[in-house]
Amino acid sequence: MISLVDAHCDTITEIFDKNGDFYDNAFQLSIKKLSAYETPVQFFAFYLSEKYLNSPFKNTLKMIDFYYDQVNKYFDYIDTVSYASDILNNKVDKKISGIITLEGGEPLEGKISNLETFFELGIRCMTLTHNKKNLLGDGVGVTDGEGLTDFGRQVVRKMGNLNMIVDVSHLNEKGFWDVAEISKKPFIASHSNSYSVCPHMRNLNDEQLRAIKDCGGMVGLNLYSPFVSEQRPAINDLIKHIDYIIKLIGEDNIGLGCDFDGMDNDSVEGLENVSDLIKLHYEIRLAYGQKIANKIFSENFLNFLSKNLPENISTF
Repeated sequence: MISLVDAHCDTITEIFDKNGDFYDNAFQLSIKKLSAYETPVQFFAFYLSEKYLNSPFKNTLKMIDFYYDQVNKYFDYIDTVSYASDILNNKVDKKISGIITLEGGEPLEGKISNLETFFELGIRCMTLTHNKKNLLGDGVGVTDGEGLTDFGRQVVRKMGNLNMIVDVSHLNEKGFWDVAEISKKPFIASHSNSYSVCPHMRNLNDEQLRAIKDCGGMVGLNLYSPFVSEQRPAINDLIKHIDYIIKLIGEDNIGLGCDFDGMDNDSVEGLENVSDLIKLHYEIRLAYGQKIANKIFSENFLNFLSKNLPENISTF
């Protein structure tokens, strides 16, 4: 079976919002769909839509409680990763490894103590902003936006101390370079593509891609159609991003951040849900061989996680 690490999905947010079920549902990702892969590692993001921003800290706690209720319900299939060794333990137990993340720093409500609380609850990665402005900085949707705020800089430093992964997807370019300057740890763009291939504001320019490589970070390829091509994309259009990124920064800093259940079902044609990624692995294998296909699908991110989660181990 194929191994898989996917650095971004919004499935838990969707299930919470629509009273769905983790194991089997009509969404793009479920435990059942993930069973197509050998002990996959899946990042689950908590994203707050407008209706939850009246009390972001409290509402995120509710989402986290819901997530753990679902994990406890289906504990035979999935467990949560707090430390690097948990991924190995779940592999032995033939379980999915769930890594929980925040998408946007709104739940912090301007308090470092809330960041510490979320870390204690198992959050291991945070996308600093969504597309809009928050207390940490400006997202890519802010016209003439600034970079990180003083609080945002404080958060990045604290995340480094905690070994919580900084995610720069959705952050504007000024904020990106602030992270590159401040962070003493590798950071990721969990679900962003190449701007040179598809000029969308959510994608990364060549200098940003090189900076992620230089810090030892990771880029997760996003399947959302507008980030892949200006026309309705097929798998070959996603391969163009892979080809460009590999030629620019090599094959070791690229993985997947598919954005399932966060893209209004507007995915690359043929990759409508997580179980369809087998087709993508096949096409990458045809183009670049088994070794690179496996690196993109799992090995690169596994190597990154082994070095950057709170507990380090040498190899997976």
